[in-house]
Amino acid sequence: MSVHKWLVGFALAVIMVGALFINSLLFSARSFQFSLAQHVAGSNGTLSLSQLSDIESQIDEILQQTADQRGELLEIEQGLARLDGQAEAREAEITAVMGSLASNIATIEERLGIPSSESPAALDSVQLEQRARSLAGRPGLPAAESQTISMIREQADRLGALGEEEIAQERERRDLIQRQRLVGGTVQESTRRINGLKQTLVSDVNEYDRIHSEAQALVAASPLRIGAAMVQAHPAFLSTLLVLLMGALGAILYLFPAYMSRATPVTFAEIIVRLIFGMVTALAFYVVANATLAGLSFVPGQNTAASNAAMLNPFTVGLVGVVAGIMADDIAKWIQRRGTEILGGAPGTPPPAQAQGQANTGVARQGEPPAASRVNDPGFTGVNPHGGHTP
Repeated sequence: MSVHKWLVGFALAVIMVGALFINSLLFSARSFQFSLAQHVAGSNGTLSLSQLSDIESQIDEILQQTADQRGELLEIEQGLARLDGQAEAREAEITAVMGSLASNIATIEERLGIPSSESPAALDSVQLEQRARSLAGRPGLPAAESQTISMIREQADRLGALGEEEIAQERERRDLIQRQRLVGGTVQESTRRINGLKQTLVSDVNEYDRIHSEAQALVAASPLRIGAAMVQAHPAFLSTLLVLLMGALGAILYLFPAYMSRATPVTFAEIIVRLIFGMVTALAFYVVANATLAGLSFVPGQNTAASNAAMLNPFTVGLVGVVAGIMADDIAKWIQRRGTEILGGAPGTPPPAQAQGQANTGVARQGEPPAASRVNDPGFTGVNPHGGHTP
């Protein structure tokens, strides 16, 4: 391998790595703008990171000022949750004790033949406790029923203790709710201020945290805050820059196989010319594609979102650039043919100057092929008038 070919390969590799790096930053910034335009109405995909930083500073200040109240409110909420759990467990225990106590009272009264105006199962906890104590304190109870009577006393005592516990916890709950109202008012006011700050950037407060986290990730992943600067640029500018660089990337993809397999060495001049040609062709094809979409969306009642630069999918824009960079020759011819048709010409009709030249040439000299066939002749070494590579 010659030194010149090695240098050309090294230059292609450096240009490829540089194009990939810059394109990754462009893709990240443009994807962020595309997502922002979809989820935040009226943003047009642009975001002021300095404004976002100021808002975050003010939010942090408000949070620091109300840190004690927020901590106290959290403790109150945890206390209320604890009381709710205890109340649920206590209700379950009261139900079980009442059921067992009512069954024991009914059994004793039936055995002793004590008349009852109301079934024990129909009594509430207070009435059941009173009836159990009245039965346990009744004189002349048989000794054989002492174990059941003792169980009734214990159940009545437990039912009374649960009732007192319920009253005490209800009092504690009222105190916590009163504190929650006092502290919660301060916290709610600070929350309203925070939401007001967020709405200065986005109309939907629920989207703020997601946008903030994505913006932080973009800034952290881009060296020298390049990604942050790109996010604040206009979407049309980023899309145009993306299609240009993707056109250059497509041109490099075109040159690599030529460098590896073509007999004629690739030169530095060819690299530069092909890069510029790929970028220009990508831009021209991008303009034609956008003009077509704009013409279709101009129909009355048609959605015009497709013509908005912020709503253009960056992967579609990148695909246009890469394809145009690789197929620059064919696309240039295609644009030329479409332009000729639009301006009134016919496809395949040579320009007037070329037609005059062919008329003056007349019949080819004996043994020499016509001019059109000489271009496609494998042995022809002149300039291809149609562009692209000369066979």
